[in-house]
Amino acid sequence: MSLLSKVSHKSPDQFRYAVALGYVPGWTSFRRFGMNNDVPATGSEHIWPPGTAKVLPTSAGALSVVSSNAADDSVAVGAGGWTVQVEGLDSDYVEISESIILDGQTPVASTSSDWFRVNRAYITTAGTGETNTGSISISIGGALQGYIEPLEGESHQTHYTVPAGKSVVISYFSLGIGRMAGATDAHITSQIKLFGDNSSWRAISDIYLFNGETYDSDHSVTVLPEKTEIRQIITSTATTQVFGVYGGFLVLNEVL
Repeated sequence: MSLLSKVSHKSPDQFRYAVALGYVPGWTSFRRFGMNNDVPATGSEHIWPPGTAKVLPTSAGALSVVSSNAADDSVAVGAGGWTVQVEGLDSDYVEISESIILDGQTPVASTSSDWFRVNRAYITTAGTGETNTGSISISIGGALQGYIEPLEGESHQTHYTVPAGKSVVISYFSLGIGRMAGATDAHITSQIKLFGDNSSWRAISDIYLFNGETYDSDHSVTVLPEKTEIRQIITSTATTQVFGVYGGFLVLNEVL
């Protein structure tokens, strides 16, 4: 009997704790969160701080990392962020990670030139301010792929690409918007794009939220295969803010 079958009859909380503590081989805890604090009253925006549509690269390249503030500088020992850890995928969708030494408003290139996706970025060392002072922008081929807001220390993006050889099991998600004027609402859609030459985006959930509402769900399970792209988009009838959180497990395909 496999370890998974031994623990599968336990309560959901017990199973989550077992995964988090490393007791279930091939399973790791998974969580992504994003926000957009300046949603306009017209058009659609992605749920990450820039709001713009994230244009995914069609070919791999080096990262270019730069801050909007000179204080984010390891070389000059600035008060802001000194190094940023970037996590993502290479051209084979294999997980890759690299530590980038910040040089303020001067762009810094990654050592690897095989970056294809950016899934997460966070500040690892900093000066007296203890986090980044300016906004940190991470690009591939001139297209923005990662962004850390000033003083946040971590990227806030709902975009995610599932690594090769793994699947994502989404067991919960939460969406919320800020207060809105009048009888207005916001349409939030979660979309996926399966891997393939002619694949297209499709919605896996559509939620309408009204003035200051939050929606939570932990009663359904969605399994997404390797190389699937994930994003969340908001269309609002009034200026507002939005956050999105989803999570569950990242699982080696061989143990599913």
